[in-house]
Amino acid sequence: QIALDAIAALTERRKAIRANRLVGRLRASLSFDQIEDIMAGGLRRYLMDIQQQCGQIHTAIQQTYIAYQIDSALIS
Repeated sequence: QIALDAIAALTERRKAIRANRLVGRLRASLSFDQIEDIMAGGLRRYLMDIQQQCGQIHTAIQQTYIAYQIDSALIS
């Protein structure tokens, strides 16, 4: 999350907020989820959810820094 904040500040990309929010959500989940809750819901399901969240983060970073419209870069 620190790296995303630094990149967002350097590039002045306001859309980076979505990626930061997704990373924050995943980080909180990994930090605070209890093993009892994870096992009750199923480990496979939990890991698939983490994988899905990583995919969403990837997509947000891709759209923000790689696949953006050139017009939006010129306006920023």
